[in-house]
Amino acid sequence: MHVVLGFLTAFVLVTRVVWRAQFGRVLPPADRGILYVIAKLTHYALYVLIGIVVIAGIIDASYRGFNIFGLWSVPQFGSGNADIRRSIHGWHELAANALIVTAGVHALAALSHHYVLRDRLLDRMRP
Repeated sequence: MHVVLGFLTAFVLVTRVVWRAQFGRVLPPADRGILYVIAKLTHYALYVLIGIVVIAGIIDASYRGFNIFGLWSVPQFGSGNADIRRSIHGWHELAANALIVTAGVHALAALSHHYVLRDRLLDRMRP
């Protein structure tokens, strides 16, 4: 199930990036100065980390070969060397943990905008 969700995440990520590039709304910046820079860097970091997690996961599944519910096989391209497999898995895990921390900090920042600064930042997400 983990590998299937990884492939689904890859599809959603590519679809979202293409959609945003073609049809995304361009809103005026909610903040100025350093908060604007931090927000931009955080959003880019989230996309990059999701991409790294997905790519490392696909490489991991491909290196060892994987059968998805007996319906489709991810072909094995690696030799099965345990050290290389652990290294690939380690990068996947490290990126996933960094993604979780970054997403958590991002969520806390959004909540602080809503409850502490009361600047109605979250209202911008509504169409």
